[in-house]
Amino acid sequence: MTEKEFNDMRPLYEVFPRTDWASLWEKLETLGILTLPDASTLPNVKRFLDGITYIVEINDGGSYRTYMYNDLEHQDFSEAKQMIEIIKTLQDEFQNSMPRNARASP
Repeated sequence: MTEKEFNDMRPLYEVFPRTDWASLWEKLETLGILTLPDASTLPNVKRFLDGITYIVEINDGGSYRTYMYNDLEHQDFSEAKQMIEIIKTLQDEFQNSMPRNARASP
């Protein structure tokens, strides 16, 4: 990493949910964050050359798993709708948790 690249990096900020961690986790579990399958295992997944991919990684003690979903707005299966609800929940909880000068520009 060059000095310029290092100086251009944004600082890290500790973030907190709008409610509290326990309530957020309970809601995410209810939405199925721990049980959703990887989209590649589902029938009729639509594939696109470009789009947004969401990757979930969960490390719970000695257990680790990861799964992902692509182009959620174009998918018809119920798991895509669950993933959209998980994302909306996280956005709602964290959208105002970083200082204004640290937020990404649109």
